Amino acid sequence: MGTHIDLVYAPQVKNQVHTVSPVNIVFKHALSQIGFTVKTDAVGVAAHVTVTDISLKNMGSKGSFEEHIGATPAWTMGTEKTNYTVFCTGEQVLTEIETPIGGKLLPIPQGYNGVAEGDPVLVVKWKFANGGAAVPDVTDQKVVYLNDVIPTALEMNKKYTIGITITMDEITFCPTITDWTDGGIHNVTIPEI
Repeated sequence: MGTHIDLVYAPQVKNQVHTVSPVNIVFKHALSQIGFTVKTDAVGVAAHVTVTDISLKNMGSKGSFEEHIGATPAWTMGTEKTNYTVFCTGEQVLTEIETPIGGKLLPIPQGYNGVAEGDPVLVVKWKFANGGAAVPDVTDQKVVYLNDVIPTALEMNKKYTIGITITMDEITFCPTITDWTDGGIHNVTIPEI
């Protein structure tokens, strides 16, 4: 997946004067974060379920970040798109326990229409290893529009965890969205001028 660099910003703190106490500066993430977990309910049957690839395709990859005094910061997206491979380093055997897979993707926050050609898609590839020569392994993949998994636009300072459950009959996605709050508060002392 490569190295991703986070971008943080701090809303401007105005009209501060020299004091003995430091000023709290709250940093926020200008990007979004997407992670994945996987599990199966096909445990205990003859098949072993493994994930072989997770990719996000057609993601907006370039834009301009602007912050103005008194206004909410915003991104202006360019037209460039890219594909991100989140996991492809072998095979992740699934269990009934939800397990993180791959790294964290830090995309530019972006909206999407949903089901139009060129909109972002999520691709998951997996296989059932039947464990016997009489029954061949079955490899499958699911391609869904990102809008079908995360129905809202990707926002700044938000973490998206997409839970993937693969059963013998289907694959389901269960996203959770939380505030990305590990930017932290830093205390800065205002020097006397």
